[in-house]
Amino acid sequence: MTDQQDAPPEPSTRHGRARPPEHLSNRPGWDCSICGAEWPCATARKTLLKEFSVFRSTLIYYMATQMYDAFGDLVSAGQLAPDNLFERFVAWARFAPKDPDGPPSDRFPA
Repeated sequence: MTDQQDAPPEPSTRHGRARPPEHLSNRPGWDCSICGAEWPCATARKTLLKEFSVFRSTLIYYMATQMYDAFGDLVSAGQLAPDNLFERFVAWARFAPKDPDGPPSDRFPA
């Protein structure tokens, strides 16, 4: 066997299929590591809604902890805390449609 045959598969593949890159937070600025938008970007929100589709309350709790971390990172870097942190991290998850591929909710802007 060669070294190439012994090497584990690349993390971007699963079962021989390439996975799309994940839209993760780029700390400490909290922008998306892929598209550069404020995290969670639209793609990250859609992914999170799918991952937490059965347990929406867990998503809200997770996003609240992310908001707390973002606040700490931004303030410790000398920035003023954005006034939209709650809307950016938590509110969208509360009012998002149950089907992330469905139409957006009119109750709260995305």
